[in-house]
Amino acid sequence: MRVRELVFTSFFLICCSKEKNEDPVVLARVNNEVLTVDGLELFLSPEQRSDEQLRMFIQDWVNNTVLYQEAKKAGLDKDLSLQRMRDEYYKKLVVGSLLKSAKRQSNQSSNDDVRKYYEENISGFTRTTNEATIHHFVTDNISEARTIKRGLSKKKSGDEVENLFSFYNVETRTIKQGRLVKELDSVVFKSKKTGVVGPIRVKNNYQVIEVLKLYEKGSRLGLEEVYDEIYQRLKKRNSVATTTYLIDSLRKNSNIFINSLYN
Repeated sequence: MRVRELVFTSFFLICCSKEKNEDPVVLARVNNEVLTVDGLELFLSPEQRSDEQLRMFIQDWVNNTVLYQEAKKAGLDKDLSLQRMRDEYYKKLVVGSLLKSAKRQSNQSSNDDVRKYYEENISGFTRTTNEATIHHFVTDNISEARTIKRGLSKKKSGDEVENLFSFYNVETRTIKQGRLVKELDSVVFKSKKTGVVGPIRVKNNYQVIEVLKLYEKGSRLGLEEVYDEIYQRLKKRNSVATTTYLIDSLRKNSNIFINSLYN
């Protein structure tokens, strides 16, 4: 959640409070309303408390508080439509908290769940285009590019190769045909061979690619390749099922009337 959204939310909860003697460190004050360390901790996690984030949060709090106080002077806080909107917003916050708690308890999918889903839907996990697993090096120096190619081709020692990957910040990745620039795409996919290709000049840089694996369109994706995707599918499915079950069970145990025109 963004800092400005956190400030907005705080007005509906407790960040904005009357000054009390027992309050901890006061970060900001606008007339008789204060923002304390306790109030801040409710909305900003430790990771969100850089000097710049704190400064922005506090400044926004002050701006919103002076505006809020002026709105109260004008009697806008007594507006029934605004009060209904406030109540509906608060209701949504509470409902969201309930659903989040329920989903947290039911959204855990095991490795067996993922594997079972994969096996039951295996026909759907096929490649829609040719793919290649590669290491892609880029440098603006032709001598460096040739050194990279020699290092990859010979692979004299693990440390030497590891230093290459670290220096050029290269990771193993799988790409689809058509995602590389034309000059590289044709070399990687048309040869249908693994190995080291390059250096290939593309504009002002020299590219060296190590092709580790090639996959044809229509080939099956392995479980390890789609594990995260399946896990997210199951998480979403479980989330919907949990919400539906909770609502159905609560409706059955509640006294509900709906006008026949809208039932």
